[in-house]
Amino acid sequence: MILVVSLNDKLSWRYPIKGVTESSMSPIVFNLVTKAREQYEQDIQITLPGLPLRSTVPVTALKFRAMLGKVPEELDNTVSRDLQIISVKKQLSSRDDFLMYKLKYSPMKPVRVNNLELVVDCEQGGRWKFRVNLECLEPEPDDHIFIESPLNRTTSVCFKLSNKIKFFSPFTAYFTKDSDPEFTVSPKSGELEPIGREPKNFIVSFMP
Repeated sequence: MILVVSLNDKLSWRYPIKGVTESSMSPIVFNLVTKAREQYEQDIQITLPGLPLRSTVPVTALKFRAMLGKVPEELDNTVSRDLQIISVKKQLSSRDDFLMYKLKYSPMKPVRVNNLELVVDCEQGGRWKFRVNLECLEPEPDDHIFIESPLNRTTSVCFKLSNKIKFFSPFTAYFTKDSDPEFTVSPKSGELEPIGREPKNFIVSFMP
């Protein structure tokens, strides 16, 4: 379909228009919950209501792709990095058949994101939407550090921390507000080098 806007016989503008039939939001909700720095995988089956009974293209020849809909700007980088959508079964054998996708959720820090949209587009026309909720819980402690020190003397313990992604990652190091002031950590901020490079040394000191 083309919309034509004419100023006169010699000047006009032509605008191609493509209409996409969109199904109402599915009541199905996919919930992905895991702890930080752990990976959670879920295989999901998606049926597509409303496929035409008669079409010039056989159901077996329809082509589909799945993607995330619009993500809030402040969460776009986090969600794009943490969530993968992998096609496992991308063709239908009949109108009652289903597509299958694998959702991989690998968050790095606690966060909760509700009402994301998983959008399934058909190349020949048609769109379906499903809700996805992400929840990343606090991680388990990586280690326990034990420090003993004589009164009024400082004792320090060193440990190394490596990055888990291939980019430089800014960090801040601190104790929670309920910690005793006798504990300090250094460095308090900086960058972790990409995965595979030299880990960063951290020093925890205790002076009772």
